[in-house]
Amino acid sequence: MPLPRDIIDRTLISRLGERAYQVSEILINAGFDTWWVGGGVRDMMRGQLPTDIDIATAALPEDVIRLFPKCDEIGKQFGSIVVSHKGVTFEVTTFRQDDAASDGRHPESVQFGKREDDAKRRDFTINAMYWNPVGGALFDPFAGEQDLAERLIRFIGDPETRIRHDALRMLRAVRFRALIDGQYHPDTYTALRSCSSIAHDLSGSRIAAEMEKMLLGPHPERALEDLW
Repeated sequence: MPLPRDIIDRTLISRLGERAYQVSEILINAGFDTWWVGGGVRDMMRGQLPTDIDIATAALPEDVIRLFPKCDEIGKQFGSIVVSHKGVTFEVTTFRQDDAASDGRHPESVQFGKREDDAKRRDFTINAMYWNPVGGALFDPFAGEQDLAERLIRFIGDPETRIRHDALRMLRAVRFRALIDGQYHPDTYTALRSCSSIAHDLSGSRIAAEMEKMLLGPHPERALEDLW
């Protein structure tokens, strides 16, 4: 089903939503397929105003830079440009089809692809919902909406493989379960248990950053129970 009309209206009149709409409209009018994706869409599906909006597009980094000269190119090699538009910044990322990571953070190589490829490389189904703010379409290839309604944390692809590519995904699974006050899909739960030892491979700074998000989010007690 489409996003609730009331949350769309509330989002688009907010400062963040209005600016994100304008950035998306510029990209679309330039001929580039463009969608909001990730946490912002997940929040809207839950009836909440997004606090952050990530934009995924068919535009190459060079196209984004051309359309938005006021930007930060630091993530260009990974297909990500930070665009500043009327006082608000957005991460605008070209559709990618990378997966494996050499250091648990950055892909060994980045290949640009289609929206469908981009969806496959995301971690959980609830984070792979794409919404087009101009046309209003929802692209949900892994039934993330259903999992969100059932409050289910489910990996995209083979859970153990996804975790071994980046052990931080274990902590992210814990955080998102607490966020939606949900449960793990059985395959996700099994992989979390079998891969628990590789959490030691994570740097202290990455663990600390994820722990801070857990503790500042809703139901931190549930996250701590899982970690214990």
